[in-house]
Amino acid sequence: MEIRKLIESSEQAFSVDADGFVGLHKARRPDEIVRELYQNVADLPEATFCEIEIRRDLVEGLTVITVEDDGPGYSEISDAWTLYRQTPKWLNPQMRGRFNRGNKEAAAYASQMTVRSGNVLVEFPPEGGRNVYRVRRRAGTLVTARVDWDQATIDDVVRRVFEYRPTGLALRVNGLMAPEREAVASLRESMPTEIATHPGAPLTRTRRVTDIDILRRGDDSEGWAMELGIPVQKIGVMGFDVDVRQKIPLSERRNEITAGYQRRLKGFVMNAVHRLMADDGFGENWVREAMLSPQIDDEAFEYAVSKAFGADPLMKSSDRDANMKAAEDGRNIIDGRSVGKDLADKLRGFGVRSARDRYGRGGEETDWNLDPVEILDVHREFEKWVVELAAMAGFEATVRFYRQMGTRIAATCSADTRSPVVSFNLGNRWMTPTWFSQRGPSQLALIYHELGHAEARTPMEHGPKWGEGVAVVAAKISAAMKND
Repeated sequence: MEIRKLIESSEQAFSVDADGFVGLHKARRPDEIVRELYQNVADLPEATFCEIEIRRDLVEGLTVITVEDDGPGYSEISDAWTLYRQTPKWLNPQMRGRFNRGNKEAAAYASQMTVRSGNVLVEFPPEGGRNVYRVRRRAGTLVTARVDWDQATIDDVVRRVFEYRPTGLALRVNGLMAPEREAVASLRESMPTEIATHPGAPLTRTRRVTDIDILRRGDDSEGWAMELGIPVQKIGVMGFDVDVRQKIPLSERRNEITAGYQRRLKGFVMNAVHRLMADDGFGENWVREAMLSPQIDDEAFEYAVSKAFGADPLMKSSDRDANMKAAEDGRNIIDGRSVGKDLADKLRGFGVRSARDRYGRGGEETDWNLDPVEILDVHREFEKWVVELAAMAGFEATVRFYRQMGTRIAATCSADTRSPVVSFNLGNRWMTPTWFSQRGPSQLALIYHELGHAEARTPMEHGPKWGEGVAVVAAKISAAMKND
């Protein structure tokens, strides 16, 4: 049997290196330090008032932060320096705290800090360690921290604190009351959270129904996801803050929300605010993320599609002629590669058709529902002229006239053979009898345009190949006219 000699014993299994803990938190964003101190107050159901002062001390050359409340104070003053002790906050999803370390992180960040509660004052001096003093009893808690901030940093922190949403708690910052922010929309939905099921149990993730309040920002800037009124992370929702009224599962630093949680939240937000948004807001990235959320409902999805992609859009297909024909007919074309495979698949599943289905050979739009057409002598004379010009370019063309209202298409040309069909839409506002009576540049340009499709064998494409076809047709007709 090995002989062992006891050299040290402690009731505490672990120790924390203070210098290491300080080093972890010196790089924190300044406003997060104030957030930690305010959060402790906001979690006190008995507190009705919190006052935050952030001022430069010109004598010391430091910034002094004070956070004071009218709550009951610490039930155990050792919580002022004890990390990770389980508290009743673990059992309540409507309290923010979970690690019992907020004011300790503030003390690590500050060059000096004191916590006064009841008749006890705890000091974290500049040289390290802590001192505990018995003092005259006072109501509530007063935290005073000294930090090395310039005036620009102070202004930024104060601005961020004014974005808090105190509920049931009056908040005054540097002498000004923080505004009460009313929700423009509220909903109750099931969202992930963290909670201990009983004292001594670990925090576990679960889902529970909670209130979600949506707050309009003063401008269209990027909004925050908020946990019980305290900003956590900007999530891309433009013009709105989203206040989840329970614990949000967060990273160790409590400033990062998982992508899955964000997508779920954005789906619910879109359901609530889609009719409150300006039309140009539907081009934002968060809208497309919301459209991918399983939580978005059909009405919100259909509305978002119409605003983001136009009424009755079509998916771009491999049939370039069908794509071009749809575009000429004023239809919006969605490129699946630009929106991503997941959203493209969802759009198709929702009923957004392919351009090929509507405008390809045999598609729904190829057999137009035409209005009756009255063919006048001026049309017959124009038909003869088109046939003559087509013959000069080497085509045996057929001309037809039709009427389709509500479209921007003026003319089309089939391109399958050397015997194209050139069709003119009398429903187009430019296709008047006066226009057909003329033989000028406008008429020649349209004929060259359409016969160029036949020359290039591209019925609707307007790329380089079609451009070359127009040039060839123009050259052939010009040469034939000179010879005549």
